[in-house]
Amino acid sequence: MTDTTHNRICPLCEACCGLAITVRDGAVTQIRGDASDSFSQRYICPKAVALKDLHNDPNRLRTPMINTLFANPVGAFGCSSRLGGRRG
Repeated sequence: MTDTTHNRICPLCEACCGLAITVRDGAVTQIRGDASDSFSQRYICPKAVALKDLHNDPNRLRTPMINTLFANPVGAFGCSSRLGGRRG
């Protein structure tokens, strides 16, 4: 059970705050501002604080989804006959 710290940049907005992400056994345990980041200087906004909750959200997509609208334009969203399809 060793903690490792990964320094990253927050992807949520244009501010690009520096993050120090602490991980234990493959799970994120803490996210805080990176003291060595010359731009944000340990500051992070509330969006960056919420990254841990977003990462652990059970409703988060974990695999890419296939857009079936283009593969099956008739049945994907029940296109009306006015669009040239039948009701799906």
